[in-house]
Amino acid sequence: MFNVDATLIYTVKDYINAQDEKDSVVEEVIHEAIAYIESTVGTGWKGKENKERLAFLLLKKLCEDIYSSRGTQTTQVFKQDRITSTILASLSNEEEG
Repeated sequence: MFNVDATLIYTVKDYINAQDEKDSVVEEVIHEAIAYIESTVGTGWKGKENKERLAFLLLKKLCEDIYSSRGTQTTQVFKQDRITSTILASLSNEEEG
């Protein structure tokens, strides 16, 4: 589902308003978001168009959260908002096959 290519990097850069950031930094943020999604809900949602759309929306949101809080010390404590919780619940309902 998430092929981390130049198109995805550009899309995420635009979404998180980081057009001047190095591609490698945004790529690392993307990989962190993907790892979070897959470790939280598994991969059963892959190959299901509607679920992949939700996962892509969540990916962009997580990238924004990760990018905006980067640094060696994070003073902000993250709490899952309603959208994130709902998407994670929907994706986790898919069995891996």
